[in-house]
Amino acid sequence: MKTIDHLPLFISRRRHVLATLLGLALLVLFTFWQRPPYEGWHYGRGEVLSISFHAQFIVFVMGIIILAWGMAGAPFTLPRRPSTEVWAVGGVVLLALLLRLVGAGETVRVLVDELNTIAEVRALQQTPDIKLLWPMTGISPFTWLFAYWQYSGVQLLGHNLAGLRFASAVTGAVSILPLYLLARALFNRRVALCAAVLFATFPPHLHFSRLALLNIADALWGVLALAFLARGLQHNRPADWLLGGVALGLTQYFYEGGRLFFPIFAAVWCLWLMVIGHRGRIGGMARFWGMALIIGAPLYIAWTFIDAPLAGRMGDAALGLDYWLNLLLSAPADGWLAVQLDQIARAFALYVLLPDQSTFYGGQTALLLPALVPFFLFGLYKLVRHPRDLPFVLPLWLCLLALSNGLFMLNSAAATRYIGAMPALVLVTAYGLVMALDAIGQRFPRLPATALMVIVISALAIGQTAYYFAVHLPFYNVQIRQVRPWRDVEDAVFRSLAFAEDVQVHIITTYSFDAGYAREMATFLSGQLRDIETRFNAEVDAAYFAALPRDVDHAFFIAPDDSATLSLLKVHFNTAAPQFSPYAVPPDEQFALYYAPAAAQMETP
Repeated sequence: MKTIDHLPLFISRRRHVLATLLGLALLVLFTFWQRPPYEGWHYGRGEVLSISFHAQFIVFVMGIIILAWGMAGAPFTLPRRPSTEVWAVGGVVLLALLLRLVGAGETVRVLVDELNTIAEVRALQQTPDIKLLWPMTGISPFTWLFAYWQYSGVQLLGHNLAGLRFASAVTGAVSILPLYLLARALFNRRVALCAAVLFATFPPHLHFSRLALLNIADALWGVLALAFLARGLQHNRPADWLLGGVALGLTQYFYEGGRLFFPIFAAVWCLWLMVIGHRGRIGGMARFWGMALIIGAPLYIAWTFIDAPLAGRMGDAALGLDYWLNLLLSAPADGWLAVQLDQIARAFALYVLLPDQSTFYGGQTALLLPALVPFFLFGLYKLVRHPRDLPFVLPLWLCLLALSNGLFMLNSAAATRYIGAMPALVLVTAYGLVMALDAIGQRFPRLPATALMVIVISALAIGQTAYYFAVHLPFYNVQIRQVRPWRDVEDAVFRSLAFAEDVQVHIITTYSFDAGYAREMATFLSGQLRDIETRFNAEVDAAYFAALPRDVDHAFFIAPDDSATLSLLKVHFNTAAPQFSPYAVPPDEQFALYYAPAAAQMETP
């Protein structure tokens, strides 16, 4: 193993005050730009101030970097030449990125709650001065920062699902670095490398890294905050405390789950550490929390400007105040205690027993595959025996997140709400695996320990990857279509993109469907305005077909078993033979395509 020589990367101590002030000034400027314009406030020649979201993002990032650089007051270091460990971790990150990018736009050819993302990317394309900290929509009351990354992915890879999901893939792959950093702080290099490999191929995290959902950021900033907090507790270096505070502050700018959970959990962990005797780190903890408040302040100041709700999604997905009031006024005999215990049990069972109870991940297994559960339970057993040690943070983490979901969420076993727990699951499993292999090595000292570990970890990583692509994805593609009451409208939209822009596309469904959904999707994927009509078949009659123009081509997507609509179509149009999907779509989910060229159309009776 090569020794790492370090290259100082810091400004002079005499200048750190100026850097701090400059960083604060940039954050203040960024916050000022989020203020809504009001009557009479004009700039320059009468124009209202308009700042590009590119400029907003650059100022925000530079403000954070310079502020952290200045407040640390001691040198950060970078390796002068990479060590074997750096190369190994870099290789795992590249593997993770490859697994998250391969076929990202093809393996799941439906929108998994991603229409909102399409609308947000299109909004950024049409409005170059969107205020990045304003809530995007009522259903997505989050900042535009992750949408800005998704917009960048579309600009890079094009108007397709791969471009839309590119930001998630990169975020998921980069999340391995804070996981590794936390594992090194809590355990050792062997556990950290084992955890990195398992996390790179962990099916649930792999899945969410291949969808355009901002939930994936939960496993990046929250884990990074905990990693630097652990390093601060070990070494008491100002840089670790401050960088941990930066990461915790950044959790506030992404999904609401991470925004609410990680500050609460970090506070619980800090209080626990103080109770068991880590009072000598109070100064460092003050730095940690002070920096987190500074970094998170622009968001809450901006939301105060516009009176935005602080937890907009909680009203839709959480058990409300009325629920808890009814519980307090009810007797346990009414059954509420059993219901609540069931909610909590389901939350814990999702880790090792219960499949995801939503359509976001689905599948037939819990978050951990059965082959990993024994190592997880063994690691958990070893950790809970030592509640005064730093690694106790992992069972505390898993317990608090499951309890939070079990007590407060309508669906306590939805995998999207456990992305922030996935790193802890993998870390406990990796620790249990290493401990188990060490025990085997002590029992059989002639076994080549390193080779055995490489073989076992490789087998588990290959097994997880094979399960996800060969088992989970085929099942999921059937499952997600079966739970929807309509046929695969997305498939019809994809197929319609092959037509010229002036072809009129009609999707006639046996279930009432929002026309805006298909139109928004088609417009995004084609990069231009596409007018796709969706009609409930009960709305389609002879007058509808008779009113359609005959001087343009038409493409009709109709359910094969919708005989009434097909009969009407054949009376009014001369169509080509029906065509079916060239993609891996179950036959009972497909629409039959009837193409009616203008030249072959019959006269209206």
